[in-house]
Amino acid sequence: RDVAPSRGLGDVYKRQLYVSSKLDESNDIVYVFEKCMFNKLYTFSKVGVVANSSSKPVAHSQDVASMTLLNEATSDNIGPFELMAGGWCGGNHSYADDNTTRTAFTDKVIIKCNDKELTGDAVLNATDVRVYVWSYIYNPASAYQEDGKYLFSDTLCKEFSSYNICRNTINVEVTHTYMNKSSVTVNRYYGMQSMFKDEECTFTPEGEYIGWIPQAQVDRFTKTNYPNFHRFIEKSSTAYQSAHMFNEGLGTRGEVDASDVVFIGNSYGKSYHKVIGSKSRSKGDTDYWKGAYTWFVSPVADDEDLLCYCGYIRDKEAVYIDFKKAANRQIALPERFVGKDFAIYESSEGVSCKWSETQGTISVVANEAGSCVIVF
Repeated sequence: RDVAPSRGLGDVYKRQLYVSSKLDESNDIVYVFEKCMFNKLYTFSKVGVVANSSSKPVAHSQDVASMTLLNEATSDNIGPFELMAGGWCGGNHSYADDNTTRTAFTDKVIIKCNDKELTGDAVLNATDVRVYVWSYIYNPASAYQEDGKYLFSDTLCKEFSSYNICRNTINVEVTHTYMNKSSVTVNRYYGMQSMFKDEECTFTPEGEYIGWIPQAQVDRFTKTNYPNFHRFIEKSSTAYQSAHMFNEGLGTRGEVDASDVVFIGNSYGKSYHKVIGSKSRSKGDTDYWKGAYTWFVSPVADDEDLLCYCGYIRDKEAVYIDFKKAANRQIALPERFVGKDFAIYESSEGVSCKWSETQGTISVVANEAGSCVIVF
């Protein structure tokens, strides 16, 4: 049937992976990776916060049952596709048969801690944790029935996902290698989505929603109106989540028409980036996107002028400064930044910053609402 076969995955795929890290002096952040969503794909299924004033993060046996959930993959965190002929596939989506037939499966998982592969149960201290996942997504247009069940005679693509966990951030890289025998049209591919729980407000730097906009008032906007949009932040009563789609690969929005939407908010309790709209895919085509999910409880600043918070871009610590209006400010960063060099990663026109590495302060000026992202 020319469909990628499922094969033995070993013990790693069958188990949950727990990663805990210090979030701040009073809290730890905990990540749970496991098979989840309707298709039982291996990805981060839960992200939560645990109160802990110790200098060492908690072990999972002490915390998971009582942690405050910030993100839970009861629907898509990453993906899915919607094809012109065939409908939805991948992520949390079944075939169009009332949640009976899976449209994707995970084939292989590798977990590395400090560049050493984890092959079974273990409790480790690590400074570098990476998860590599290979999955296959079926072409729903190739569905047929056999013995009362739907099967697929074609595979849409192989999906490779890489997760690099850095303190309060999961850096994600996703690559698709298309395998479909006949060309298809991808009506929609969302890529980076948000399953942040109980969001109350949204902020879209360089988008339509500047400052904290109540979730009920958040909708969508187009590429034409906001061509520099790459990030949205959500806020609940307990925490924040940032979803930063990097400006490369699909993140450039090169496969979204000017009149098409690039952000969708307040849709079935989710918000998401749109990175493919009505584009053809043939066997041998490839695409990719990269981004960072960041969670925090206590921002550096969140006031009438700006929002400032810390995260990671790849393996470099990053500081995000998002202006709600024109402002001229001095921002004191945590002590760990003192003495470090910095570079500007992204910046709006009319926003400038100067770093004092000896004092650990940033002087920032914005002529209007905008943002600046710096890396150390």
